[in-house]
Amino acid sequence: QGPSYQTAASSPPDFNSTSPSSVASRNSVDPNSDSCAAFSVQLILDQFGNETRWELWHLDGLGGDGDDVEEMLVSDQQSRRFLRHDYSQFNRRNHRDVLISSTTTMKLSRRRTTTSTSSSTATSGTIVLSGGPYTFREMSDRGATSDQYQMIQADTCLERGDYQFVVYDTVGDGICCYYGHGKYALHFTNGREIRPLSSGSFLGQRQETIFQVRSDDLDTVMSERTRPQDATSNVDGDGQKDADEPESPQESESTISLSSFATASGVDLTLGLNKAYGILFNLKLNPDVSSLSIAGMDLYLDTTSHVHYEVWAKPGLWQTVDDEANPNYMKDFYPVSHGTIQGKGLCTPTSTKTCDFATIPIRDFQKVAMLAANIKRLAVYVTLDSDDLIVKDHPGDGSEEGDLFNDGEDEAMDHSLVQASNPAFRVFYGASVLTYPLQVADPATDFRYNKGFLGRIWYR
Repeated sequence: QGPSYQTAASSPPDFNSTSPSSVASRNSVDPNSDSCAAFSVQLILDQFGNETRWELWHLDGLGGDGDDVEEMLVSDQQSRRFLRHDYSQFNRRNHRDVLISSTTTMKLSRRRTTTSTSSSTATSGTIVLSGGPYTFREMSDRGATSDQYQMIQADTCLERGDYQFVVYDTVGDGICCYYGHGKYALHFTNGREIRPLSSGSFLGQRQETIFQVRSDDLDTVMSERTRPQDATSNVDGDGQKDADEPESPQESESTISLSSFATASGVDLTLGLNKAYGILFNLKLNPDVSSLSIAGMDLYLDTTSHVHYEVWAKPGLWQTVDDEANPNYMKDFYPVSHGTIQGKGLCTPTSTKTCDFATIPIRDFQKVAMLAANIKRLAVYVTLDSDDLIVKDHPGDGSEEGDLFNDGEDEAMDHSLVQASNPAFRVFYGASVLTYPLQVADPATDFRYNKGFLGRIWYR
């Protein structure tokens, strides 16, 4: 059960120890002990995942103990310009990667400029984590709000020292933005970001990020489970290992593949919209799905500023209350995520800007299980502390509580219309909330029914 609000509407709730962020933010450990820093790689692939792979290297000889190496980003040729390459001379879809077979130790270059011809100092290193190449995915919608993206999340624990993350693209046009809006992020579980989740636009066949693990990053006592190991095997586009690949404890335990589901994209993000503080809605597993895990969310916000957000969940339906005369809609909700994110702004039918969602960091999102046996329905409450959340109007003419619909199955339980669906689950229209927090809302005046959640849900 989520904690009760004890303050005015303008104050956020006290998440206390149940907050995902408080779980993730561990206490520092003795830097002289056998300790490490929990670290994550987050990669959203474009359409040509078969052209993408990455490596995380532990470098030797740059700075000794990892407390005096400057963080930097280098690449063969970084560019944010729209690519205009002519691919008519070959069929890119059938392009086969030419991968260089490598051992776990090789010579790397520590470059200090953004050109491939820069001078370098030879440095040896060891791969501690790697992934890819992945698979080609047919994408009918390659926009930033498409629901056809795949996310790779890889976790490890790094000793103090100097590291280099390298993402490779065999064609040399990066992972953004013509064939999809690929992105990647590098961060410590304690919250320090090496690179926020941002565009993977670069020219050249590789982009590198050099960083250090400092004493104040160490937050985990190292064990055999957390100890970095040489990682040379790969996970394919379905998050499964190929049958002929050798087993790698590091890769199999630490790397997951997430699928995405956007409730709307394209023109649907420009028409029939309203703003609210929050929204209540339900999810339901499809009959042939036994289980899945909700692992993240992206939100559609009418602001480009940083805003406070919260995500809450509970098994069942948000409409279920004990006392109809004095309903407590917050009852049994527990916190899934909270923090600050930066909005991408509203796009309009005449706007030239790319529609995009604000991404909640995966590290700040507590995974929520749905099981056909006992949790096939999940209620979700998403809210800001300002009225910048964009919601979708139902295309019909009903806007009152009495006009709520059912989905044709278990009519006594499902009291809303299906907003969007995919092979795994369905998202239902719900009620937008015109104030914050939910405890002070009056359903008669602060709820607007038949409103849809706009954003992306990450799941596996």
